[in-house]
Amino acid sequence: MKITVIFLLLLLVCSGSTDQNKEAEKEILAQQITSLQSLPQDILAVLREMAVTLTQQKFDMRLLQTENKEHAAKLERQETELKKQETELKKQETELKKQETELKKQETEVDKLKQQLKVGQVAFSASLLATGSGYFGPFPTFTTLIFKHVPTNIGKAYNPHTGT
Repeated sequence: MKITVIFLLLLLVCSGSTDQNKEAEKEILAQQITSLQSLPQDILAVLREMAVTLTQQKFDMRLLQTENKEHAAKLERQETELKKQETELKKQETELKKQETELKKQETEVDKLKQQLKVGQVAFSASLLATGSGYFGPFPTFTTLIFKHVPTNIGKAYNPHTGT
């Protein structure tokens, strides 16, 4: 009934009819309002129905509020867990940076050791003559033989000028 009254009032307000039509509509509306007032039992039934609906809505609202609190608590727990994970991630990033620094130091040290190993390697091949054969000696005193032909001299360990 309430909907009917509202609908009629809405029609009355929204209509763009002439003055005569407005007067007729006002009369019809007045008759309907009068007929609605004469039905107190119907209004009581509507009020009861509205009370039941209100009770149901209050119950639904409490249920939704409870669910909302549960969701808020769950969200808060998830935020706390996320913060813990972010902290752990930062720790892991710091540890990773430390390990990367240590790795770079070790790589530098390995490169230095390789360089030292290359410098420390010594090998040479030398002969008295480049080709053919010949005789040298005997010498009456200790004499350093100077090998003039030096095809290989890794690490510059042999000096072909001094023989040492």
